[in-house]
Amino acid sequence: MTIASMLLPSHRRLRQQKLSRSERLVLVFMAFWCAGIFAFAMYSSGNEMRKVDTSVYQLMSSEDGAASSMDTLVADASISSAVTKKAQGKSCKLAVSVKDTHPECETKLQYLRKNWKVDTCYASYGVKGDDCTILIYLSEVEHWCPRLRDRQSVHRASPRIVEAAIVRRNLTHLFEKILTDDKFNYEWIKSRIASMWPRWVQAYDDLMKTWHSVAREKKKVILHLGLLTRQSKLNWTQKLATGAPLGELVQWSDLIASLYLLGHDLQVSSQTETLHKILAGDKSRASQCPARSLYADMIYLDIIGLNQMKKLTKTGFLKYACLLRVLDSFGTEPAFNSKNYAMSHKLKTQWGKHNLNPRQFFTMFPHTADNTFLGFVVNTVDPSSVSTAPRAPVSLVYAKEEYMWEDKTAYVDVVREFTEVHATVHIDKKLTKNRIPPYVKNHGLLSSEDLQSLLQTTKLFIGLGFPYEGPAPLEAIANGCVFINPRFNEPKSRLNTKFFADKPTFRTLVSQSPYAETYVGKPHVFTVDVGDTDELRSVLKEALRTNVSAYLPHEFTMGGMLQRLALYTEKHDFCNGAPGIWPPREALRVRVSQKGESCNSACTQLGLLCEPSFFPLLNTVEALASHDINCSGGTYAEDIYHPSFERVGKECVLQKNGLLYSCAGEVSRHRVCPCRDFVKGQTALCKACI
Repeated sequence: MTIASMLLPSHRRLRQQKLSRSERLVLVFMAFWCAGIFAFAMYSSGNEMRKVDTSVYQLMSSEDGAASSMDTLVADASISSAVTKKAQGKSCKLAVSVKDTHPECETKLQYLRKNWKVDTCYASYGVKGDDCTILIYLSEVEHWCPRLRDRQSVHRASPRIVEAAIVRRNLTHLFEKILTDDKFNYEWIKSRIASMWPRWVQAYDDLMKTWHSVAREKKKVILHLGLLTRQSKLNWTQKLATGAPLGELVQWSDLIASLYLLGHDLQVSSQTETLHKILAGDKSRASQCPARSLYADMIYLDIIGLNQMKKLTKTGFLKYACLLRVLDSFGTEPAFNSKNYAMSHKLKTQWGKHNLNPRQFFTMFPHTADNTFLGFVVNTVDPSSVSTAPRAPVSLVYAKEEYMWEDKTAYVDVVREFTEVHATVHIDKKLTKNRIPPYVKNHGLLSSEDLQSLLQTTKLFIGLGFPYEGPAPLEAIANGCVFINPRFNEPKSRLNTKFFADKPTFRTLVSQSPYAETYVGKPHVFTVDVGDTDELRSVLKEALRTNVSAYLPHEFTMGGMLQRLALYTEKHDFCNGAPGIWPPREALRVRVSQKGESCNSACTQLGLLCEPSFFPLLNTVEALASHDINCSGGTYAEDIYHPSFERVGKECVLQKNGLLYSCAGEVSRHRVCPCRDFVKGQTALCKACI
């Protein structure tokens, strides 16, 4: 039915009203005139709305047609002003910086300007190569840029079905349906999980009694253990038989156990063929654009697995990047993570240059504030059940492989002056070089249960300096031992130690176990220069006189790890370009560093920790002024030291590249540092976080 027919009186009605011919003609004319006005209004309104739909986020053209800087992007222009400026042949004027609210917006815009044609998916979302349509896509599909408040129609993601996470108490499904793609790869992992499972379940129940967490959403989680794949050539099955350090497998085992117990939907692979099959379920895997329905909420892998996934997904990798959580024992600092920065500063490493959010790297210990502390569980009995009775003078040396004993005889000889010396070393009779002194009682490789029994009759747990940052010292302390922690006179780093030469971090180790030294300390840990025999003898005497009870920091218990994982899976969002709301902003404490001091140091000096997620909240002149840092002006630069300022001249330099926000790094300026408090024994969480 037309508008005219709705407004025009019917012939029957006109005859009934007995109007004259001229009156009827006037009435018909008026009806058509009204219909025309109405139709024109509808057309104009629709045309104006269509203009707005394709005009938001336009960049103001300069005289030569070049786009202005992203520093002044407008995020809340009105409909009328957008339409008016479009009519004038110009775009919305850029007036508000987005570097602070959406630090990756400019980088993503620059990428799509050059590459929007590499995948037809961008055109399917309306991208036409101009900044306007690109920014609509980046704000409404990928969420790297702010969305115009007055947008009338936006891209909507497919509605997702939210399912509550229900705790799982039975291992059958995990062992028979999930850990199945390789018979041998999971043997050690299954053994560890099974032996600890009753305590895992009890830890969950105990945690729920004291910590009333909010309802949790069931997440779809992919886990790929790249270190176990044939392509890695690491031969872990063979290493397990020789007592090689198992830190990585410990962490993977505890991660799988935690996520499964917490009720999430897991898919696990330990071969690239399995990962390929899992990703084959994502019909958009080759596309760079996000799937219109989410295939996975998060993907856990290691650095080896990350490189394997890049090869499998090729150009489609970009859409998975924000879902990744990378297990990274020693951490990756922002300077090595940013490909452009690392290359321009000639930072050589085969493990970096991934351009992820630095918090997507998950570490063994809380040693790198720019990354996320995942941790592991120390497998031990309840420390409160360990006897506190005085122990005989017995030492157990922390070194399971014979090569670790090289050049350590003089050190162990001093230990022998005060105690019996025991070891748990795998000896290959064909390869042995007789590095272990003959007076050492070697038990060979022990099961977890037998090792704990030995530790509970041992007084001193003797570090030899390697392996670095392993889990064993915490296990010994949890069984009532005192750990002798070798101090390094010259701190170990990539600058002087082959082991760290290719690690993507400038972090320095001042002892074999910095965590034990810093967060545990005396009477459980004595850090000593083992090359100074006088100091060593003095420390050994003091340690032997000290009566200690078993101790384990909460963050390395099952309850501690479950609490962290529950919050990480619920709160972490690396796919949203804007700074999140977790940790809560009320946890922010701003500190100004001394010249030549890192933010890590500036925060820890005050009993706080640096929190990199808060950097964007400090990256404007206005934000700095609110913290009594008054700038004469602000410029942007790409370096790991910013935001920073000079007191003389009040010159402020703000961060231009969101990937380079860094708690590490010293510079001859004052750094503006975002700090937070932390829960004792749970350093990853602020007090307001829980």
